[in-house]
Amino acid sequence: MYVPLATRNIHWAFAAGTSYLPLEWGAISANAAGKDVNVKWTTFSEKNTDYFTVYKSVGNSNFVDIGTVTAAGNSNEVKQYALLDKNSSLTSAYYKVKETDLNGDEFWSDIVF
Repeated sequence: MYVPLATRNIHWAFAAGTSYLPLEWGAISANAAGKDVNVKWTTFSEKNTDYFTVYKSVGNSNFVDIGTVTAAGNSNEVKQYALLDKNSSLTSAYYKVKETDLNGDEFWSDIVF
């Protein structure tokens, strides 16, 4: 049975020392900035994050690494990140971001175009 979100009673409690997810993604976008494309993303929380890698695909499913951005490491606040793709093409491109933790675990964003 479906229960609308507004009528659900959801309560969260975290005990001291309880770990949370290593990364909670916010929004991701890719917008034209003249001849370039500005890829922006946010996170709501981070734990032991190391860096982000931005990937791009033009016309196929092969994504290539176009740059990295240092992550906050640990944060319970909204963080904003960006990478400018100076090698944008005249055709549509798809972008996604991979976060890599200090222990090597990886978490992927949604794909945007």
